[in-house]
Amino acid sequence: MAKEEKSNRKFWIIGIITLIIIVGVIYYFSNYESMWSVLDNYDDRMLNCSADLSTSMSALDWNSASYQVTTCKNIVNEALLKINQWYRDTPEDREVITAKLDYEATANVYDFYKILINLNKNQYSKVEIYQQQLMAIGLIDKTLQNIDTITFSYSDTQYYNRYYRIREADIQTYREILFNFKDQIGQRINQTLTCPSGQVLGDDLYCYPQCGSAKEYCKEGACCNGKCYLCPAGYSLATDCKCYSN
Repeated sequence: MAKEEKSNRKFWIIGIITLIIIVGVIYYFSNYESMWSVLDNYDDRMLNCSADLSTSMSALDWNSASYQVTTCKNIVNEALLKINQWYRDTPEDREVITAKLDYEATANVYDFYKILINLNKNQYSKVEIYQQQLMAIGLIDKTLQNIDTITFSYSDTQYYNRYYRIREADIQTYREILFNFKDQIGQRINQTLTCPSGQVLGDDLYCYPQCGSAKEYCKEGACCNGKCYLCPAGYSLATDCKCYSN
């Protein structure tokens, strides 16, 4: 009798463990199925939004493009809220990590496009343009870093096979476009920071005639014998460095 009870107890223990494993497997796959469904929805919305953004930018309609890029970024932010929630619950899950890297890269891309759009709307001073160009290069570097991390470290994930592998050619082309943008922006920055011989780069990033040492220039007035002079209204600076009535 004791032997039979022990056998029954063993049977029930094995049965409970098996049930737990089955439930766990079902939960695991249903959880992923839910994740793919959510991500598919965001992916479709972003593709449609990006198409509208591309149309606006191609037409040089910067007001419409500004609206579209904000709409696209909002979709990405919404997705990242969900992905970051998954990441907090399962920080070691490679699928979630890959999704997080991808959507963070996408967010950086839309921020980069926002800078391009605003620069084309001519709403910045020269200093602000320079600052925006530096920010653009930083966003490009972060985007490329995430893309390379996904490509070289997470190419074995379902996420990669589901969203990246079918777009490998497009992603490679996109990497080249980003590198080209970075090179062009770098050239413009170098041009901004370079002045002709005999001129000095001012705080406003415009070039001014040198006055005195190699880094000195006149923010106001005119230079005479290596010093800056500012004459009152109605007076002009003469070669003897004195102000005379006009």
